[in-house]
Formats: sequence, C-alpha cells, structure tokens
Amino acid sequence: MSGVAVSSADVGLFVKKELEIRGSRNCLGDFPRVIEWLEGGHFPVDDAITRTVSLADAGEALAEWDEDPAAVTKILIDLNS
Repeated sequence: MSGVAVSSADVGLFVKKELEIRGSRNCLGDFPRVIEWLEGGHFPVDDAITRTVSLADAGEALAEWDEDPAAVTKILIDLNS
C-alpha cells in the first residue's frame, strides 16, 4: 500500500477492553472528488452540522453527543473561535 499510513495500534486491545472508537476513517483518494462535490453545492452542509462549538466547549458537546447520539449528526469544532 504505497503512500498509505498504517496504524501501529494493537486493535486487539480495543476488543479486549470493549472500547468504542468514534471518528472517521480517511479515504485519501476520495477527498478531491468530495471537495469538488461540496464546493459545487451538491450536499446540504449546513443541514448536516448539528452544532458548531469552540475548542473550549468541545468536551461538553462531545459528552452531550455521547448521551444522545441520535440527536447529533456532526459537531464542528471551530478552532478560530
């Protein structure tokens, strides 16, 4: 897999400890096409973002997401606020 970073994390540990990992998996090859799609207005970005918070408020927002995951689509963390 040329050009692809492979994680050195022991994924067996996540299973043994019954940990949940929330986040995204990067598909680097798809980014140019997705960016073009977003820039063209083909996706309702504003409707997909449930909440925008500052980095200082991110912990609270993520805790609320954990309490009611169905109520949140995306939390945008604005590093400039």
